[in-house]
Amino acid sequence: MRTPPFSLNEKSDATENVVNPITDVEHSCGQPIYPAESRRLNETGSVVLKFLIDVKGLVKESGVETTSGYARLDQAALEALSKCKFKPGASDGLPKRMWSKIKYTWKLNEQSIEEMNAHIQQNPQDASAYLQRGLLFGDKGNYYSAVADFDTVISISPQTADAYIFRAIAQIHDGEIDQAMDNCDKAIEINPRIEPVYGLRGIIWLAKGNIEREISDLNIEVSMNT
Repeated sequence: MRTPPFSLNEKSDATENVVNPITDVEHSCGQPIYPAESRRLNETGSVVLKFLIDVKGLVKESGVETTSGYARLDQAALEALSKCKFKPGASDGLPKRMWSKIKYTWKLNEQSIEEMNAHIQQNPQDASAYLQRGLLFGDKGNYYSAVADFDTVISISPQTADAYIFRAIAQIHDGEIDQAMDNCDKAIEINPRIEPVYGLRGIIWLAKGNIEREISDLNIEVSMNT
């Protein structure tokens, strides 16, 4: 998610000399991570957050003023905001707690591998960052690096079903259909309610020449969507 080049600051009604806080998110916050489930479901949107900055520039309270339409994106924006540190507002030359607003816009395929590299260097145990970078590698056709990142996600967080699904997709592209099948089975074991994995496994069954199993999995996927 790219942070926007603007913020919406609250105006003060007081008569004293007031300086609003500087909410330069691009330089005050770490790189937010696109939620894997939101990416898989193509969820995008903008969320406006209202938050209180204390005299040290830390976010003490925050909430959603205008939702993106997706709770996952709203929550991810709040979590990213909680890690920010801004230049606090001031009144008559003294730091002062003030409310401000910011707008986050989530767009797919906006983060670069270089940005994710920097984030991972600072947060080497952030499984979601490896997942995001793996997806970016996959978008570029670098399936070997994608699988390596999904391996890391699984080593950090073994119950991340999306990591097995995305690893299966990369392995299908590399012709490793047996390994891809194993990953689909593991994803279903972790979360049997993720309907696209049945369609993915159906594709693998078709590649293996088992039409009956393909139809069975596709029927499961269809039934979960009705």
